[in-house]
Amino acid sequence: MAFVFYLLYVTSYFLHLGMRLPALGSIRIDLILVVLTTASLVLLKEKDGQFRLDRSGVILLGLLSYVVASLPFVQWPGSVMRFGLENYFKVIVFYFFTVMTVTSEPRLKTFIVVFVACQAFRVLEPMYLHWTTGYWGDNTFMGEGEMMDRLAGSPYDVINPNGLAYVAVTVVAYLYPLCPLLPGALKVVGYTTLPAIVYALVLTGSRSGMLGLIGVAAAIILTSRKRALLLAAAGIAALVTFQNLGELQQERYLSIYRDDVRGASTAQGRIDGLVKDFEVVMNSPIFGHGLGTSLEANYNIGQSVFRSHNLVMEVLQEIGLVGFIIFVYYIASVIRNYVYAFKEIIQTGNNQLLYMAKAVGAWLTLLLIFIIFSYGLSSYSWYLFGGLSVVLMRLSKDHVNTRRITATL
Repeated sequence: MAFVFYLLYVTSYFLHLGMRLPALGSIRIDLILVVLTTASLVLLKEKDGQFRLDRSGVILLGLLSYVVASLPFVQWPGSVMRFGLENYFKVIVFYFFTVMTVTSEPRLKTFIVVFVACQAFRVLEPMYLHWTTGYWGDNTFMGEGEMMDRLAGSPYDVINPNGLAYVAVTVVAYLYPLCPLLPGALKVVGYTTLPAIVYALVLTGSRSGMLGLIGVAAAIILTSRKRALLLAAAGIAALVTFQNLGELQQERYLSIYRDDVRGASTAQGRIDGLVKDFEVVMNSPIFGHGLGTSLEANYNIGQSVFRSHNLVMEVLQEIGLVGFIIFVYYIASVIRNYVYAFKEIIQTGNNQLLYMAKAVGAWLTLLLIFIIFSYGLSSYSWYLFGGLSVVLMRLSKDHVNTRRITATL
């Protein structure tokens, strides 16, 4: 039952059911599902529930304890109490619920399918609106008086073009490695959906998203047995796609490495922004300004209307050097879990589990790239990845132990 409630929470969280159906929003459906999931785990004491946490879980609890204990020392404790802790609670549960409810290979496959389906819907919905109504959702200044339209999330999913690009690359990271596991009809749907997802990514005009796609593609190619074929196909697809872009879109992506095209000034602005972000960090370097206060700190101290778009700067701004050390320790721990699990899964010869592990690994590449380009302390990604790394490690150990028992018999 807890697993079912958790899947409902995942669906509600990512599809923003509270916004789509105001009645659900008024009753705080996300909070209700969190309570129901927790109650099912604790009160019903499901036999297949996993209550023991590994080291990464202990570190994460330590980080949460630090955030609460440091409230008297941060600059804006009121903002933490009113907004920061609530938002953080909504994302940190992804770690604990994943560890406690995803307890078998079928459940892992079901969970990933639901997760990827939600992310694909978030990309395809604004694409549908774009095709049918001309919807874009955002635009950006390119210089010389030129503005370029950029695809953003749908009106029910308020994410900017960079956020939509992140979601699109997430779908690619999971969908391509997992397509071989799908039955015939769904496999065709999966492979045919990929071009639409990539096209949506191109329409976002997100340079960070494009770099993320390159990283994910590299991870997929390097772990594939058909490296030469995939590399050639990726190269041809990239060349054809670029040649069919408009002039502004071409210059947008060329500005990643060239400073003689329109859009280069905004790329330089990211670098200048890091300097300003660090100045804000030094205003309260030890304990930070408070969880969820990056935007508030940048506005009041750095004279910026944006939160930090760099995970390192965001963490330092919000929870200070002490919290940063704990958070890095958590990330190192979950990456270590994944690397261990992946090596063990290769040895087991379990292809289904290996495909899922490859998908999670491709997503890890995206997460590491987006450390540079996006915030993430109060976003779900690192906590969900942490939970998946523990699940993969546990399942890999189960397979190894099963093989050993079989060998002794």
